[in-house]
Amino acid sequence: MLFSILKNLTKHRNNSRPNYLAILETFEKEIELHKSRTKKKPELKIMVGPSFSIYKPCFVYDRLFAIALELRGASITPIFCDGIQSKECNVAGGVWTNAQEFSQRCNQCQTQSKLLWKSRQNETIPLSRFISETEKREIYSQIGNLQEGDWESYTHDNAPFGRWARDILVNNWVVSSPNLIQDAENLGKTHLANLLLLAKTYQKVLDFVKPDRVLTNDSYYGMWATLQHYCEKNDTPFYSYWPATKQRIAVAHNDAAMGLNFKACWVSFTQGSLKKEYKELINSWLDMQTTGQNLLINTAQPQKHQTTPVNTLTISNTKPTAIMPTNVCWDLAALNKQIIFKDMGDWILSTIDWFSMHPHLQLIIKAHPAEQNPAIPETNERVETIIANRYPTLPDNVFFISPKSNISIYELLPFATIGIVHTTTAGIELSARGYPVITTAKAPYRDFGFTEDPNNKQEYYEAILQLLSSKEKRLDDAKIEFAKQFILFYHFSYYSQLNLVTASFESDPEILISSIEQLRPGNNAALDYYMDSILQGQPIVSHDRWPPIS
Repeated sequence: MLFSILKNLTKHRNNSRPNYLAILETFEKEIELHKSRTKKKPELKIMVGPSFSIYKPCFVYDRLFAIALELRGASITPIFCDGIQSKECNVAGGVWTNAQEFSQRCNQCQTQSKLLWKSRQNETIPLSRFISETEKREIYSQIGNLQEGDWESYTHDNAPFGRWARDILVNNWVVSSPNLIQDAENLGKTHLANLLLLAKTYQKVLDFVKPDRVLTNDSYYGMWATLQHYCEKNDTPFYSYWPATKQRIAVAHNDAAMGLNFKACWVSFTQGSLKKEYKELINSWLDMQTTGQNLLINTAQPQKHQTTPVNTLTISNTKPTAIMPTNVCWDLAALNKQIIFKDMGDWILSTIDWFSMHPHLQLIIKAHPAEQNPAIPETNERVETIIANRYPTLPDNVFFISPKSNISIYELLPFATIGIVHTTTAGIELSARGYPVITTAKAPYRDFGFTEDPNNKQEYYEAILQLLSSKEKRLDDAKIEFAKQFILFYHFSYYSQLNLVTASFESDPEILISSIEQLRPGNNAALDYYMDSILQGQPIVSHDRWPPIS
Protein backbone atom coordinates (compact mmCIF):
# COMPACT_ATOMS: atom_id res chain seq x y z
CA MET A 1 0.00 0.00 0.00
CA LEU A 2 2.02 3.12 1.17
CA PHE A 3 5.56 3.90 2.42
CA SER A 4 7.31 6.34 4.74
CA ILE A 5 10.25 8.67 4.16
CA LEU A 6 12.47 8.04 1.19
CA LYS A 7 16.21 8.50 1.18
CA ASN A 8 16.05 11.65 -0.90
CA LEU A 9 13.00 13.34 0.61
CA THR A 10 14.85 16.50 1.64
CA LYS A 11 17.18 16.74 -1.36
CA HIS A 12 16.50 19.34 -4.03
CA ARG A 13 17.58 18.40 -7.51
CA ASN A 14 20.72 20.24 -8.62
CA ASN A 15 20.45 22.24 -5.38
CA SER A 16 18.12 24.59 -7.22
CA ARG A 17 14.94 26.09 -5.85
CA PRO A 18 12.09 23.68 -6.70
CA ASN A 19 9.47 25.14 -8.98
CA TYR A 20 6.67 24.01 -6.67
CA LEU A 21 7.96 26.34 -3.95
CA ALA A 22 7.92 29.32 -6.29
CA ILE A 23 4.35 28.49 -7.32
CA LEU A 24 3.25 28.14 -3.70
CA GLU A 25 4.79 31.51 -2.84
CA THR A 26 2.76 33.08 -5.64
CA PHE A 27 -0.36 31.43 -4.22
CA GLU A 28 0.48 32.77 -0.76
CA LYS A 29 0.64 36.32 -2.14
CA GLU A 30 -2.73 35.78 -3.79
CA ILE A 31 -4.35 34.55 -0.58
CA GLU A 32 -2.87 37.39 1.44
CA LEU A 33 -4.34 39.84 -1.08
CA HIS A 34 -7.68 38.04 -0.83
CA LYS A 35 -7.68 38.22 2.97
CA SER A 36 -6.77 41.94 2.93
CA ARG A 37 -9.82 42.61 0.75
CA THR A 38 -12.18 40.47 2.79
CA LYS A 39 -13.96 42.33 5.56
CA LYS A 40 -15.79 39.32 6.97
CA LYS A 41 -14.30 37.79 10.10
CA PRO A 42 -13.45 34.06 9.77
CA GLU A 43 -16.25 31.88 11.13
CA LEU A 44 -14.22 28.73 11.84
CA LYS A 45 -10.75 28.09 13.20
CA ILE A 46 -8.94 25.17 11.57
CA MET A 47 -5.87 23.84 13.35
CA VAL A 48 -3.45 22.06 11.02
CA GLY A 49 -1.52 19.36 12.86
CA PRO A 50 2.21 18.62 12.54
CA SER A 51 2.96 18.20 8.86
CA PHE A 52 4.77 15.33 7.24
CA SER A 53 6.46 18.20 5.45
CA ILE A 54 9.71 16.42 4.59
CA TYR A 55 7.60 14.45 2.09
CA LYS A 56 7.07 17.09 -0.56
CA PRO A 57 3.58 16.09 -1.76
CA CYS A 58 2.31 16.45 1.83
CA PHE A 59 4.04 19.84 2.02
CA VAL A 60 2.14 20.96 -1.08
CA TYR A 61 -1.23 19.54 -0.03
CA ASP A 62 -0.98 21.20 3.39
CA ARG A 63 -0.53 24.59 1.74
CA LEU A 64 -3.24 24.09 -0.87
CA PHE A 65 -5.79 22.81 1.63
CA ALA A 66 -5.04 25.72 3.96
CA ILE A 67 -5.60 28.20 1.11
CA ALA A 68 -8.79 26.43 -0.01
CA LEU A 69 -10.19 26.61 3.52
CA GLU A 70 -9.28 30.30 3.84
CA LEU A 71 -11.04 31.02 0.56
CA ARG A 72 -14.13 29.52 2.18
CA GLY A 73 -13.92 31.82 5.19
CA ALA A 74 -11.91 29.79 7.72
CA SER A 75 -8.78 30.81 9.60
CA ILE A 76 -5.72 28.56 9.79
CA THR A 77 -3.58 27.87 12.87
CA PRO A 78 -0.68 25.50 12.14
CA ILE A 79 1.24 23.64 14.84
CA PHE A 80 4.57 21.86 14.44
CA CYS A 81 6.98 19.72 16.41
CA ASP A 82 10.12 21.76 17.06
CA GLY A 83 12.37 19.08 18.49
CA ILE A 84 10.52 17.92 21.59
CA GLN A 85 11.13 14.26 20.66
CA SER A 86 14.42 12.41 20.97
CA LYS A 87 16.54 9.58 19.49
CA GLU A 88 13.92 8.44 16.95
CA CYS A 89 10.46 9.66 16.02
CA ASN A 90 7.62 8.96 13.63
CA VAL A 91 9.30 11.08 10.96
CA ALA A 92 12.99 10.20 11.35
CA GLY A 93 14.50 6.98 12.58
CA GLY A 94 15.74 3.52 11.77
CA VAL A 95 16.89 2.73 8.25
CA TRP A 96 15.08 5.75 6.79
CA THR A 97 17.60 8.25 8.19
CA ASN A 98 20.19 7.33 5.56
CA ALA A 99 22.99 7.21 8.18
CA GLN A 100 22.24 10.73 9.42
CA GLU A 101 22.10 11.58 13.09
CA PHE A 102 18.61 12.04 14.50
CA SER A 103 19.41 15.65 15.45
CA GLN A 104 20.27 16.42 11.82
CA ARG A 105 17.05 14.90 10.50
CA CYS A 106 15.07 16.61 13.24
CA ASN A 107 16.52 19.96 12.21
CA GLN A 108 15.66 19.25 8.57
CA CYS A 109 12.08 18.47 9.55
CA GLN A 110 11.80 21.67 11.58
CA THR A 111 13.28 23.69 8.70
CA GLN A 112 10.72 22.22 6.30
CA SER A 113 7.86 22.97 8.69
CA LYS A 114 9.01 26.56 9.11
CA LEU A 115 9.31 26.90 5.34
CA LEU A 116 5.83 25.41 4.93
CA TRP A 117 4.24 28.02 7.18
CA LYS A 118 6.65 30.89 6.42
CA SER A 119 3.88 33.29 5.46
CA ARG A 120 1.92 32.33 8.61
CA GLN A 121 4.78 32.43 11.09
CA ASN A 122 2.85 34.69 13.45
CA GLU A 123 0.02 32.12 13.66
CA THR A 124 2.22 29.01 13.73
CA ILE A 125 2.59 27.37 17.16
CA PRO A 126 5.63 25.29 18.16
CA LEU A 127 4.82 22.37 20.47
CA SER A 128 7.76 23.13 22.79
CA ARG A 129 5.74 26.04 24.14
CA PHE A 130 3.47 23.52 25.88
CA ILE A 131 5.92 21.17 27.59
CA SER A 132 8.33 21.87 30.45
CA GLU A 133 11.64 20.20 31.24
CA THR A 134 10.10 18.95 34.49
CA GLU A 135 7.26 17.28 32.59
CA LYS A 136 9.76 15.69 30.20
CA ARG A 137 11.78 14.26 33.08
CA GLU A 138 8.66 12.86 34.71
CA ILE A 139 7.67 11.05 31.50
CA TYR A 140 11.18 9.68 30.91
CA SER A 141 11.31 8.43 34.51
CA GLN A 142 7.86 6.85 34.25
CA ILE A 143 8.73 4.94 31.07
CA GLY A 144 12.22 4.07 32.27
CA ASN A 145 10.74 2.23 35.24
CA LEU A 146 8.60 -0.10 33.09
CA GLN A 147 9.39 -3.81 33.28
CA GLU A 148 10.96 -5.34 30.16
CA GLY A 149 8.41 -5.76 27.38
CA ASP A 150 5.66 -3.80 29.15
CA TRP A 151 6.04 -0.85 26.80
CA GLU A 152 4.27 -2.70 23.95
CA SER A 153 1.01 -3.08 25.89
CA TYR A 154 1.15 0.33 27.58
CA THR A 155 -2.09 2.30 27.58
CA HIS A 156 -2.76 5.88 28.59
CA ASP A 157 -6.06 7.75 28.59
CA ASN A 158 -7.70 4.59 27.20
CA ALA A 159 -5.49 4.70 24.09
CA PRO A 160 -2.99 2.05 22.86
CA PHE A 161 0.18 4.12 23.14
CA GLY A 162 2.35 0.99 23.36
CA ARG A 163 0.91 -0.40 20.13
CA TRP A 164 1.44 2.93 18.39
CA ALA A 165 5.06 2.99 19.62
CA ARG A 166 5.56 -0.54 18.33
CA ASP A 167 4.14 0.31 14.90
CA ILE A 168 6.47 3.30 14.56
CA LEU A 169 9.44 1.17 15.58
CA VAL A 170 8.86 -1.68 13.13
CA ASN A 171 8.07 0.76 10.32
CA ASN A 172 11.32 2.63 11.01
CA TRP A 173 13.33 -0.59 10.84
CA VAL A 174 11.28 -2.27 8.05
CA VAL A 175 10.41 -5.47 9.91
CA SER A 176 7.16 -6.83 11.36
CA SER A 177 8.47 -7.68 14.83
CA PRO A 178 10.56 -5.70 17.35
CA ASN A 179 12.38 -8.96 18.11
CA LEU A 180 14.33 -8.44 14.89
CA ILE A 181 15.61 -4.99 15.93
CA GLN A 182 18.77 -4.43 17.90
CA ASP A 183 18.11 -2.56 21.16
CA ALA A 184 14.36 -2.78 20.52
CA GLU A 185 13.51 -2.43 24.21
CA ASN A 186 15.16 0.96 24.57
CA LEU A 187 14.00 2.19 21.18
CA GLY A 188 10.43 1.09 21.93
CA LYS A 189 10.48 2.96 25.22
CA THR A 190 11.87 6.00 23.39
CA HIS A 191 8.92 6.01 21.00
CA LEU A 192 6.49 5.51 23.84
CA ALA A 193 8.00 8.44 25.77
CA ASN A 194 7.87 10.60 22.63
CA LEU A 195 4.19 9.83 22.14
CA LEU A 196 3.43 10.69 25.76
CA LEU A 197 5.26 14.00 25.31
CA LEU A 198 3.09 14.67 22.28
CA ALA A 199 -0.01 13.68 24.25
CA LYS A 200 0.84 16.24 26.91
CA THR A 201 1.42 19.00 24.35
CA TYR A 202 -1.60 18.16 22.20
CA GLN A 203 -3.95 18.41 25.17
CA LYS A 204 -2.55 21.83 26.05
CA VAL A 205 -2.45 23.18 22.52
CA LEU A 206 -6.04 22.08 21.90
CA ASP A 207 -7.11 23.89 25.06
CA PHE A 208 -5.14 26.96 23.97
CA VAL A 209 -6.22 27.14 20.32
CA LYS A 210 -9.75 25.81 20.83
CA PRO A 211 -10.06 24.84 17.15
CA ASP A 212 -13.38 24.12 15.52
CA ARG A 213 -11.72 21.48 13.32
CA VAL A 214 -8.34 19.77 13.01
CA LEU A 215 -6.76 18.72 9.70
CA THR A 216 -3.56 16.74 9.57
CA ASN A 217 -1.42 14.02 8.02
CA ASP A 218 -2.77 10.45 7.97
CA SER A 219 -3.31 9.27 11.53
CA TYR A 220 -2.49 5.60 11.09
CA TYR A 221 0.79 6.12 12.91
CA GLY A 222 1.21 7.35 16.48
CA MET A 223 2.32 10.96 16.05
CA TRP A 224 -1.01 11.78 14.42
CA ALA A 225 -3.10 9.02 16.00
CA THR A 226 -2.39 10.68 19.34
CA LEU A 227 -3.73 13.99 18.05
CA GLN A 228 -6.84 12.25 16.71
CA HIS A 229 -7.39 10.64 20.11
CA TYR A 230 -7.43 13.96 21.94
CA CYS A 231 -9.55 15.64 19.29
CA GLU A 232 -12.16 12.92 19.77
CA LYS A 233 -11.99 13.33 23.55
CA ASN A 234 -12.66 17.05 23.01
CA ASP A 235 -15.43 16.39 20.46
CA THR A 236 -13.39 18.30 17.87
CA PRO A 237 -13.96 16.96 14.34
CA PHE A 238 -10.67 15.52 13.09
CA TYR A 239 -9.67 14.97 9.45
CA SER A 240 -6.60 13.15 8.14
CA TYR A 241 -5.37 12.71 4.60
CA TRP A 242 -2.75 10.87 2.56
CA PRO A 243 -1.67 11.13 -1.12
CA ALA A 244 -2.65 7.59 -2.08
CA THR A 245 -1.42 7.55 -5.70
CA LYS A 246 0.25 10.01 -8.04
CA GLN A 247 -2.84 12.17 -8.35
CA ARG A 248 -5.35 10.70 -5.91
CA ILE A 249 -5.82 11.48 -2.25
CA ALA A 250 -7.68 9.79 0.60
CA VAL A 251 -9.35 11.74 3.42
CA ALA A 252 -11.07 10.44 6.55
CA HIS A 253 -13.08 11.86 9.44
CA ASN A 254 -12.12 10.83 13.00
CA ASP A 255 -10.05 8.04 11.49
CA ALA A 256 -6.85 7.31 9.62
CA ALA A 257 -7.25 8.01 5.91
CA MET A 258 -5.42 4.78 5.12
CA GLY A 259 -7.45 2.84 7.67
CA LEU A 260 -9.76 2.36 4.66
CA ASN A 261 -12.88 2.05 6.76
CA PHE A 262 -15.89 2.50 4.52
CA LYS A 263 -18.30 -0.30 5.30
CA ALA A 264 -20.79 2.35 6.42
CA CYS A 265 -21.67 3.22 2.82
CA TRP A 266 -21.16 -0.11 1.04
CA VAL A 267 -24.80 -1.25 1.00
CA SER A 268 -26.02 2.14 -0.20
CA PHE A 269 -23.24 2.53 -2.75
CA THR A 270 -23.91 -0.84 -4.38
CA GLN A 271 -27.63 -0.36 -4.93
CA GLY A 272 -28.38 -1.10 -8.59
CA SER A 273 -26.16 -2.31 -11.40
CA LEU A 274 -23.03 -0.60 -12.63
CA LYS A 275 -23.63 1.97 -15.32
CA LYS A 276 -22.06 1.29 -18.71
CA GLU A 277 -19.70 4.28 -18.40
CA TYR A 278 -18.46 3.00 -15.03
CA LYS A 279 -17.87 -0.49 -16.40
CA GLU A 280 -15.74 1.04 -19.14
CA LEU A 281 -13.90 3.16 -16.58
CA ILE A 282 -13.13 0.13 -14.40
CA ASN A 283 -12.01 -2.03 -17.33
CA SER A 284 -9.71 0.78 -18.43
CA TRP A 285 -8.34 1.00 -14.87
CA LEU A 286 -7.68 -2.73 -14.81
CA ASP A 287 -5.74 -2.42 -18.06
CA MET A 288 -3.76 0.51 -16.68
CA GLN A 289 -2.87 -1.42 -13.51
CA THR A 290 -0.78 -3.79 -15.59
CA THR A 291 1.47 -0.83 -16.50
CA GLY A 292 1.73 0.69 -13.00
CA GLN A 293 1.40 4.19 -14.48
CA ASN A 294 -0.56 5.62 -11.56
CA LEU A 295 1.44 4.04 -8.73
CA LEU A 296 3.76 6.10 -6.53
CA ILE A 297 6.30 3.31 -7.00
CA ASN A 298 5.76 1.14 -10.06
CA THR A 299 5.43 -2.39 -8.70
CA ALA A 300 3.25 -3.66 -11.54
CA GLN A 301 5.96 -4.10 -14.17
CA PRO A 302 9.60 -5.22 -13.77
CA GLN A 303 11.98 -2.28 -13.40
CA LYS A 304 15.67 -1.94 -14.28
CA HIS A 305 16.80 -3.45 -10.96
CA GLN A 306 14.55 -6.52 -11.40
CA THR A 307 16.74 -8.82 -13.45
CA THR A 308 16.38 -12.26 -11.80
CA PRO A 309 15.09 -14.66 -14.48
CA VAL A 310 12.11 -16.92 -13.79
CA ASN A 311 11.81 -20.26 -15.55
CA THR A 312 8.05 -20.65 -15.85
CA LEU A 313 8.55 -23.94 -17.70
CA THR A 314 8.98 -25.60 -14.31
CA ILE A 315 5.48 -24.48 -13.27
CA SER A 316 2.73 -26.92 -14.19
CA ASN A 317 -0.05 -25.51 -16.35
CA THR A 318 -2.36 -28.41 -15.55
CA LYS A 319 -2.41 -28.50 -11.74
CA PRO A 320 -5.03 -26.41 -9.91
CA THR A 321 -2.97 -23.46 -8.70
CA ALA A 322 -3.23 -20.81 -6.00
CA ILE A 323 -1.32 -17.59 -6.52
CA MET A 324 -0.27 -15.78 -3.33
CA PRO A 325 0.75 -12.12 -3.79
CA THR A 326 2.23 -10.98 -0.48
CA ASN A 327 2.33 -7.65 1.32
CA VAL A 328 5.42 -5.84 2.57
CA CYS A 329 5.54 -7.09 6.17
CA TRP A 330 6.24 -3.72 7.82
CA ASP A 331 3.85 -1.57 5.80
CA LEU A 332 0.67 -0.23 7.38
CA ALA A 333 -1.38 -2.35 4.97
CA ALA A 334 -0.16 -5.46 6.79
CA LEU A 335 0.29 -4.26 10.38
CA ASN A 336 -2.34 -5.19 12.99
CA LYS A 337 -4.49 -6.93 10.38
CA GLN A 338 -4.21 -10.56 11.54
CA ILE A 339 -7.30 -12.76 11.85
CA ILE A 340 -6.27 -16.37 11.26
CA PHE A 341 -2.48 -16.32 11.61
CA LYS A 342 -0.23 -14.54 14.10
CA ASP A 343 1.57 -12.64 11.33
CA MET A 344 2.30 -12.70 7.62
CA GLY A 345 5.20 -15.14 8.03
CA ASP A 346 3.01 -17.61 9.88
CA TRP A 347 0.43 -17.36 7.08
CA ILE A 348 3.00 -18.05 4.35
CA LEU A 349 4.74 -20.94 6.12
CA SER A 350 1.48 -22.58 7.19
CA THR A 351 0.21 -22.41 3.63
CA ILE A 352 3.40 -24.00 2.27
CA ASP A 353 3.04 -26.74 4.91
CA TRP A 354 -0.49 -27.44 3.70
CA PHE A 355 0.45 -27.54 0.01
CA SER A 356 3.39 -29.85 0.80
CA MET A 357 0.78 -32.37 1.92
CA HIS A 358 -1.32 -31.87 -1.24
CA PRO A 359 1.15 -32.50 -4.10
CA HIS A 360 -1.65 -32.64 -6.70
CA LEU A 361 -2.18 -28.90 -6.13
CA GLN A 362 0.22 -26.01 -6.76
CA LEU A 363 1.18 -22.77 -5.02
CA ILE A 364 2.95 -19.71 -6.49
CA ILE A 365 4.18 -17.15 -3.94
CA LYS A 366 4.87 -13.71 -5.46
CA ALA A 367 6.87 -11.47 -3.13
CA HIS A 368 6.01 -7.77 -3.20
CA PRO A 369 8.50 -5.94 -5.46
CA ALA A 370 8.86 -3.13 -2.91
CA GLU A 371 10.76 -5.46 -0.60
CA GLN A 372 13.86 -4.75 -2.67
CA ASN A 373 13.37 -1.47 -4.50
CA PRO A 374 16.33 0.95 -4.69
CA ALA A 375 14.01 3.93 -4.12
CA ILE A 376 13.43 2.85 -0.51
CA PRO A 377 15.44 0.97 2.14
CA GLU A 378 15.58 -2.75 1.57
CA THR A 379 13.14 -4.70 3.72
CA ASN A 380 15.08 -6.46 6.49
CA GLU A 381 12.46 -9.16 6.96
CA ARG A 382 11.64 -10.51 3.53
CA VAL A 383 9.37 -13.33 2.45
CA GLU A 384 12.37 -15.08 0.91
CA THR A 385 14.26 -15.20 4.22
CA ILE A 386 11.16 -16.25 6.16
CA ILE A 387 10.68 -19.19 3.78
CA ALA A 388 14.37 -20.17 3.62
CA ASN A 389 14.59 -20.52 7.42
CA ARG A 390 11.94 -23.28 7.28
CA TYR A 391 12.38 -24.55 3.74
CA PRO A 392 15.94 -24.47 2.36
CA THR A 393 14.38 -26.39 -0.53
CA LEU A 394 10.75 -25.82 -1.39
CA PRO A 395 8.33 -28.69 -2.09
CA ASP A 396 8.11 -29.52 -5.81
CA ASN A 397 4.63 -28.01 -6.04
CA VAL A 398 5.52 -24.67 -4.43
CA PHE A 399 7.22 -21.84 -6.33
CA PHE A 400 8.66 -18.61 -4.98
CA ILE A 401 8.99 -15.51 -7.19
CA SER A 402 11.49 -13.06 -5.71
CA PRO A 403 11.01 -9.26 -5.51
CA LYS A 404 13.90 -8.92 -7.97
CA SER A 405 12.35 -11.21 -10.55
CA ASN A 406 11.87 -9.98 -14.11
CA ILE A 407 8.28 -11.18 -14.27
CA SER A 408 5.09 -9.42 -13.20
CA ILE A 409 2.13 -10.93 -11.39
CA TYR A 410 0.10 -10.46 -14.58
CA GLU A 411 2.39 -12.86 -16.43
CA LEU A 412 1.65 -15.48 -13.75
CA LEU A 413 -2.14 -15.22 -13.98
CA PRO A 414 -2.48 -17.82 -16.78
CA PHE A 415 -1.28 -20.41 -14.24
CA ALA A 416 -3.69 -19.28 -11.51
CA THR A 417 -6.95 -20.90 -10.48
CA ILE A 418 -7.52 -18.88 -7.32
CA GLY A 419 -5.86 -16.11 -5.32
CA ILE A 420 -4.89 -16.23 -1.63
CA VAL A 421 -4.20 -12.85 -0.03
CA HIS A 422 -3.35 -11.25 3.29
CA THR A 423 -4.57 -7.69 2.68
CA THR A 424 -3.04 -6.71 -0.65
CA THR A 425 -5.17 -4.81 -3.14
CA ALA A 426 -4.14 -7.39 -5.71
CA GLY A 427 -7.09 -9.34 -4.28
CA ILE A 428 -9.51 -6.80 -5.71
CA GLU A 429 -7.96 -7.08 -9.15
CA LEU A 430 -8.00 -10.86 -9.09
CA SER A 431 -11.69 -10.88 -8.13
CA ALA A 432 -12.57 -8.34 -10.82
CA ARG A 433 -10.76 -10.50 -13.37
CA GLY A 434 -12.87 -13.50 -12.33
CA TYR A 435 -10.49 -15.36 -9.99
CA PRO A 436 -11.96 -16.66 -6.69
CA VAL A 437 -10.02 -15.03 -3.81
CA ILE A 438 -9.51 -16.11 -0.20
CA THR A 439 -8.72 -13.41 2.38
CA THR A 440 -6.82 -14.29 5.56
CA ALA A 441 -6.57 -10.90 7.28
CA LYS A 442 -8.40 -7.58 7.55
CA ALA A 443 -8.26 -6.64 3.90
CA PRO A 444 -10.29 -3.49 3.14
CA TYR A 445 -12.59 -5.59 0.93
CA ARG A 446 -13.07 -8.53 3.30
CA ASP A 447 -16.77 -9.40 3.83
CA PHE A 448 -17.84 -7.18 0.94
CA GLY A 449 -19.49 -10.05 -0.89
CA PHE A 450 -16.98 -11.15 -3.51
CA THR A 451 -14.27 -13.04 -1.56
CA GLU A 452 -14.09 -16.14 0.60
CA ASP A 453 -13.41 -14.98 4.16
CA PRO A 454 -12.53 -17.84 6.54
CA ASN A 455 -12.23 -17.11 10.26
CA ASN A 456 -9.88 -19.91 11.35
CA LYS A 457 -7.27 -22.28 9.94
CA GLN A 458 -9.70 -25.15 9.39
CA GLU A 459 -12.05 -22.95 7.36
CA TYR A 460 -9.04 -21.57 5.47
CA TYR A 461 -7.70 -24.94 4.36
CA GLU A 462 -11.20 -26.18 3.54
CA ALA A 463 -11.72 -23.09 1.35
CA ILE A 464 -8.46 -23.72 -0.55
CA LEU A 465 -9.34 -27.36 -1.16
CA GLN A 466 -12.92 -26.61 -2.15
CA LEU A 467 -12.01 -23.83 -4.61
CA LEU A 468 -9.12 -25.72 -6.20
CA SER A 469 -11.28 -28.85 -6.53
CA SER A 470 -14.32 -27.05 -7.94
CA LYS A 471 -15.34 -27.65 -11.53
CA GLU A 472 -16.40 -24.00 -11.70
CA LYS A 473 -13.08 -22.17 -12.05
CA ARG A 474 -14.41 -18.65 -12.59
CA LEU A 475 -16.02 -16.34 -10.07
CA ASP A 476 -19.73 -15.89 -10.76
CA ASP A 477 -20.85 -12.73 -12.54
CA ALA A 478 -22.58 -11.24 -9.48
CA LYS A 479 -19.38 -11.40 -7.44
CA ILE A 480 -17.33 -9.98 -10.29
CA GLU A 481 -19.75 -7.07 -10.42
CA PHE A 482 -19.37 -6.54 -6.66
CA ALA A 483 -15.58 -6.52 -7.09
CA LYS A 484 -15.87 -3.92 -9.83
CA GLN A 485 -18.21 -1.82 -7.70
CA PHE A 486 -15.58 -1.95 -4.98
CA ILE A 487 -12.97 -0.72 -7.46
CA LEU A 488 -15.31 2.11 -8.45
CA PHE A 489 -15.72 3.18 -4.86
CA TYR A 490 -12.17 2.54 -3.68
CA HIS A 491 -10.20 4.01 -6.58
CA PHE A 492 -12.60 6.59 -8.00
CA SER A 493 -14.54 7.82 -4.96
CA TYR A 494 -12.57 7.23 -1.74
CA TYR A 495 -9.34 7.91 -3.62
CA SER A 496 -10.28 11.25 -5.16
CA GLN A 497 -8.55 12.83 -8.12
CA LEU A 498 -8.38 16.49 -7.14
CA ASN A 499 -6.21 17.47 -10.12
CA LEU A 500 -4.10 19.68 -7.86
CA VAL A 501 -0.79 17.83 -7.54
CA THR A 502 1.13 15.02 -9.19
CA ALA A 503 2.93 13.26 -6.34
CA SER A 504 6.12 11.26 -6.69
CA PHE A 505 8.62 9.48 -4.48
CA GLU A 506 11.38 10.08 -7.00
CA SER A 507 11.02 13.72 -8.08
CA ASP A 508 9.52 17.02 -6.98
CA PRO A 509 5.72 17.25 -7.00
CA GLU A 510 4.12 19.04 -9.91
CA ILE A 511 1.40 21.56 -9.13
CA LEU A 512 -1.37 21.30 -11.72
CA ILE A 513 -3.17 24.60 -11.10
CA SER A 514 -1.96 28.08 -11.96
CA SER A 515 -3.90 30.25 -9.52
CA ILE A 516 -5.80 30.03 -6.24
CA GLU A 517 -8.89 30.94 -8.24
CA GLN A 518 -9.03 27.25 -9.13
CA LEU A 519 -9.32 26.42 -5.42
CA ARG A 520 -12.45 28.52 -4.98
CA PRO A 521 -15.85 26.83 -4.45
CA GLY A 522 -17.55 25.65 -7.62
CA ASN A 523 -14.43 24.78 -9.62
CA ASN A 524 -13.66 21.28 -8.35
CA ALA A 525 -16.44 18.97 -7.15
CA ALA A 526 -14.14 16.58 -5.26
CA LEU A 527 -12.25 19.40 -3.53
CA ASP A 528 -15.55 21.10 -2.66
CA TYR A 529 -16.77 17.84 -1.10
CA TYR A 530 -13.79 17.61 1.23
CA MET A 531 -13.70 21.30 2.12
CA ASP A 532 -17.47 21.40 2.76
CA SER A 533 -17.24 18.22 4.88
CA ILE A 534 -14.51 19.80 7.01
CA LEU A 535 -16.30 23.13 7.38
CA GLN A 536 -19.59 21.44 8.25
CA GLY A 537 -17.96 18.83 10.52
CA GLN A 538 -19.48 15.99 8.50
CA PRO A 539 -18.10 12.48 7.91
CA ILE A 540 -16.29 11.78 4.67
CA VAL A 541 -18.00 8.40 4.34
CA SER A 542 -21.33 7.45 5.90
CA HIS A 543 -24.41 5.43 4.98
CA ASP A 544 -25.72 8.25 2.80
CA ARG A 545 -22.70 10.27 1.64
CA TRP A 546 -19.30 9.64 0.07
CA PRO A 547 -16.92 11.54 -2.22
CA PRO A 548 -18.08 12.05 -5.81
CA ILE A 549 -16.68 9.86 -8.56
CA SER A 550 -13.61 11.56 -9.97
